[in-house]
Amino acid sequence: MVKSATSCEIVEAVKHELVAPNKEHYIKLDKDLVTKYKDYEFPIGVYMYNHGRYRVIDGYHRYQAFMNGKKEKCDIIVVN
Repeated sequence: MVKSATSCEIVEAVKHELVAPNKEHYIKLDKDLVTKYKDYEFPIGVYMYNHGRYRVIDGYHRYQAFMNGKKEKCDIIVVN
C-alpha cells in the first residue's frame, strides 16, 4: 500500500480517530517495545484515511503505546 501511495502528509489525529484493522494483532506485539514507545514524540506511524478514521498500516507498537497512554492527540503520517 505504501509503495502505491501518491502523496503523504503529517496530520494531528485524535485518539478516537485511530483504528487498527486487526484487533488480535496486539497479542503478537512485543510488550517491552510497546513500553519503550510510551513517550514517543515523532509521528507514531503510517496510516490511511478510511471511512472517517485513520487505519494503521505501519507502526503497530507505537500505535498501541499511544492507545495505552494518556495523550489524546498525536502526529501521524497519512498516505493516499
